[in-house]
Amino acid sequence: MGVRQDDQRRVFHILDLLRAVAALAVVGHHLGGILDRWLPASPLAVDLFFVLSGFVISHAYDGRLRSGRLSASAFFRLRIIRLYPLYILGTLLMLALVVAKRLSGHGALFPIEAAVSSLAFAALFLPTPNAVSVAPGVVFPLNNPAWSLFWELAANLAYALLIRRLSRAALAALVGVGALLLLSSSVHYGGLNIGGLYATFPGGMGRVVFGFFCGVGIEHLHRRGRLPGFSLPAGLSAIILLLVFAFRPAGDPALYDAGAVLIAFPLLVALSLGDPPRWMEPICSKLGVASYAIYALQTPFLDHFAFVEHGLAFELGFLAVLTAIALVADAVYDRPVRRFLSRRFAAA
Repeated sequence: MGVRQDDQRRVFHILDLLRAVAALAVVGHHLGGILDRWLPASPLAVDLFFVLSGFVISHAYDGRLRSGRLSASAFFRLRIIRLYPLYILGTLLMLALVVAKRLSGHGALFPIEAAVSSLAFAALFLPTPNAVSVAPGVVFPLNNPAWSLFWELAANLAYALLIRRLSRAALAALVGVGALLLLSSSVHYGGLNIGGLYATFPGGMGRVVFGFFCGVGIEHLHRRGRLPGFSLPAGLSAIILLLVFAFRPAGDPALYDAGAVLIAFPLLVALSLGDPPRWMEPICSKLGVASYAIYALQTPFLDHFAFVEHGLAFELGFLAVLTAIALVADAVYDRPVRRFLSRRFAAA
């Protein structure tokens, strides 16, 4: 299967498929049932997200940022517009749930003022301090997966500010530093299922520095024709990803997690840049579209069902329903809101 060298509008359908599989695996992990036991390394999906993000962003924006046709501030606005609408929707849905449960006496006890302050920090895309949080200890108490979006935006900003001065040697050094940080975090915390709590939040830095800039590096190699001229079939790429998620050792997973992220994921992305059969392209595209909405909206939908044994059929059905909700949210909410925000702010 050949790798086509197209322009910046090229869609990498197999990467879309990998992103969707990873997003669904994360939700399966958060359900805490059968899928979590079958795919114990699914929290590493976040690291794959970072690699994919670095690749896709470099592919879409590298030339414009380096030439000055797109400023760092304009690029960062584009990234906020891309991530914010679904993130804040998931946050508001979760806020409504926790307040309703609190008022009905079925939820955790917290001052109503904590809900207001938690929302205020969330609206600014900032971690909520423990002293004013509805869930002390959690970095983003109203949308727990948002800790990774915070690091993603930090990496996006650093990329935009550095890209004009980012030589090949500097990029390699940055990836190397990220790898050392990630390895030390994995050893220190006993694995890479970290970042969502304040106790492990610093460990997210190594994950994003390595993952994002590794993705940038893979895109640079791809653009220069330095990668193998073949691609894995789409289905095989997805199966390999699931196998990486499945074979995490039961004991200390620190070295396994680090090896998966430092070796397996970069190789998988580099070998998944081809084109699937034409009939698969719309499927991969739809799943890719749904993937971010699945990730950003999962928290309120998981609130009632997580860590209660429901059986495999329920878990698969839950993933299917959440995917459908994600597609609807993308069509009727996210795209219209992003179009409005783009008209209103992108050219500012």
